[in-house]
Amino acid sequence: MNRSTCPDDTPILAARNLVKRYPRGREGFRSRPAAGIEAVSGVSFELARGETLGLVGESGCGKTTLARMLLKLLPADEGRILYRGVDLVPLSETEMRPLRRKIQIVFQDPYGSLNPRLTIGQTLRDGLHLAGVTGRGALRQRIAAVLERVGLPASAADRYPHEFSGGQRQRIGIARALSVEPEILVCDEPVSALDVSIQAQILNLLADLRESLGLSCLFISHDLNVVGYFCRRIAVMVHGRIVEEAPAEALFDAPLHPYTRQLLAAAADPLREVADAASLVGTQAAPSASPDACIAYSACPEAASACRAWAGDLTDAGGGHYVRCLRS
Repeated sequence: MNRSTCPDDTPILAARNLVKRYPRGREGFRSRPAAGIEAVSGVSFELARGETLGLVGESGCGKTTLARMLLKLLPADEGRILYRGVDLVPLSETEMRPLRRKIQIVFQDPYGSLNPRLTIGQTLRDGLHLAGVTGRGALRQRIAAVLERVGLPASAADRYPHEFSGGQRQRIGIARALSVEPEILVCDEPVSALDVSIQAQILNLLADLRESLGLSCLFISHDLNVVGYFCRRIAVMVHGRIVEEAPAEALFDAPLHPYTRQLLAAAADPLREVADAASLVGTQAAPSASPDACIAYSACPEAASACRAWAGDLTDAGGGHYVRCLRS
């Protein structure tokens, strides 16, 4: 679907009840298959053109799995992924090929995401070939331009990844994503592996690129302070589910879910372990609870007996603020 056939109010990217299950393995004397684990459990969200949505949650909550599903690096077991209204889930790899350049990812690890045997120019050239850029002169010009856009000299194209610092490698990862002129950038913990001083530089670079190129961004992080700085809207994820979504200011000023409140308390006190927030949902719901019970039930200090069998979804609290909590 091209830009002209997509209504202005259609989200550029939307997830609809996405589910990803992993097998738990085999158990018992007869090797009976065990129940699977839902890493992503019915996640839905919308990303508007030019918007930046933050997705925050502790390690293991399903954020990276969701990111890889959106790029079809992992298949979805259920649900839909809509790019400009077109469902990507049923598309074959051949059908996906022209769309892959539209949704690009910046990975967390700036060291492991680059092939050490390829020069930076060779790394960028592979993506440009897929985007239809051919000819030695055109490739050299495009590579130089994208490197300079991320603050690196054109001469970096002739060097190898080991010759660069972590921050410079992340700039190269951003350049690789930008080289094919995407509309959507998925940033998966893009600064968590970097020194604090370098984090600010990369965040400022991403903010400048978002504004100058009109990018739509899904920004994934476990750090609420980083997400609050970079994003205008934030979704909080726990055990594969989004439990709260709101404009950044509303989420910080008046969080509605107990887990969000714990996260904010941990972020506000640098001496407090982030594990304090994770402890709220560190244990899955009690075995006797309904599968649809609140995922934080077994550890939530505000839980009521009704939460054991609560099958609710995100509810509208007004002002674009949504929460999945019986008590809110």
